[in-house]
Amino acid sequence: TARNKKLILGFTWQLMRYHLLKFLASLSVDGKQVTDKDVIAFCNNSIQKADLDKKPQIKSFNDESISSGIYFIYLVASIEPDIVNWELVTDGESDEDQKLNAKYAISLARKMGAIIFLLPEDIVEVRNKMCMTFCAAVMAESYKRSGKLKK
Repeated sequence: TARNKKLILGFTWQLMRYHLLKFLASLSVDGKQVTDKDVIAFCNNSIQKADLDKKPQIKSFNDESISSGIYFIYLVASIEPDIVNWELVTDGESDEDQKLNAKYAISLARKMGAIIFLLPEDIVEVRNKMCMTFCAAVMAESYKRSGKLKK
C-alpha cells in the first residue's frame, strides 16, 4: 500500500543518511567535520591537477552545469583516467544526453569502487545533497587508494 511504501522509503532514506554521515566522518583527516566546501575543493582540485583536456569546475552543488553529467565524468577520470571511454561522453546539451552522461558517470564511479546511492535523475535535476554524495563517494575512493581513509 501507499502507506507501507512511504514507511519503506523513509527507512531507506534514514539508512542512507546514517551511512553518509559515518562516511563523511571517515573522510576527515584532522578530526574536523567535512563540509560541502571541503568536498567541492577536493573535487575541483582533483580535476585541476589531472591530465585532462577540459577542467570543469563548480562553485556549489546547486551549480546548474552539474546537470550535464560532464563534471562527474571528469571527476572520476581525474582519479582513474583509463576507466573513461570518451567516445561515450556527450556534450550534455539535450535532456537525453544529460541522462546518458549521468548514467555513465554513475557506472564509472561504481566501476572504480565508489559506493553510489544517487540516480541519474538526481544529477540531471541537480539535487544538491545527492550530488554531494556522489562527489564524497569518489573522494572516499581516492582517499582509500592513497591510504588517507580511516577505517
